[in-house]
Amino acid sequence: MADTAREADQYGQYLQGQMLEAEMLAAKHNLGVGDLAELRKHQNPESMAAAAKQMADNRSRDAEL
Repeated sequence: MADTAREADQYGQYLQGQMLEAEMLAAKHNLGVGDLAELRKHQNPESMAAAAKQMADNRSRDAEL
């Protein structure tokens, strides 16, 4: 039982960290709240950062058109 509680706590901490990272990247790249779900689909900070940059670059390019 203690292992299950510890695993649940660790998973909760992972999800909280993932949310904080997504929020930080959204702010850094001027993305919206609606983009957070897309960013949270990524499993690690590196892929999340790459996705945020790609999203921002795509929007910037689209705005120029």
